[in-house]
Amino acid sequence: MDTTTFLARIQREVALPDEVFAPLYRPLIDRIAATIAEPELPTVLRATLNVIRLRSAEVMPRGIAPEDSTQQADMWTYAVLVSCVRVSAGFAQDLMEAKRWIVNTVPRDALTWLNESVINSLLLHCQGRTTLTEPMLSLIARGFAREDAGLALPIVIDSIYARAEAGDIKHCRFGADLYFPQGCSVVTRTLFDELSFGAFGGCSDDVLLSVFSRCSIPAHTLRFSVPVDPPVVSSGICIERPSRLAPYPDLIVDKVALP
Repeated sequence: MDTTTFLARIQREVALPDEVFAPLYRPLIDRIAATIAEPELPTVLRATLNVIRLRSAEVMPRGIAPEDSTQQADMWTYAVLVSCVRVSAGFAQDLMEAKRWIVNTVPRDALTWLNESVINSLLLHCQGRTTLTEPMLSLIARGFAREDAGLALPIVIDSIYARAEAGDIKHCRFGADLYFPQGCSVVTRTLFDELSFGAFGGCSDDVLLSVFSRCSIPAHTLRFSVPVDPPVVSSGICIERPSRLAPYPDLIVDKVALP
């Protein structure tokens, strides 16, 4: 799929006239094309189209009155596309980077049009953080996974790290599902499935690990426990990627269970 075909299909999905669509949407699509290498671009464009199609069945933000949802629908659809562009480039490291990126990427007319709630949601999502009321990352993970699970996996992992570092996820304490031993991270499969928004629902560990391998992300399954009486033992996924967070020193990994 080339960018011209993609623009035409997106315009059909959002049902906006040319005079509204072109100045708002074209710069974002050009940004995707400039960010993604040519061999991967058609796949990313198809995945982004999946996301926009999923968006039509999603009430955003959740809990909003039906009349308000209808009134704000075009703004939230646009915000989803902005999030797709940011995801294609990787998440921002902090709030200031997210603000700079939005100001430099989103057309000025669009920034004037979008309301405060949408802007605040974009600032969170550009950092890889999500909320229950504005599930943009859920749409992106599921839409990208429909095209290629390998596209969705880095999004999910980066989001897990971003939310842990921001304090949005309980981690590195007794009863948590996410730990950071030295040089890697351990996440239970239950938490991984929850935080991946069902994008990998139904995948066996073997299938999931093959996706990790295809993305050149070292990982393996294991059993681990926290030394209490009785010990807490869970199956988990070990991702060999260091975290900026302090490690959990008392995590015991059952080496026998490693493949």
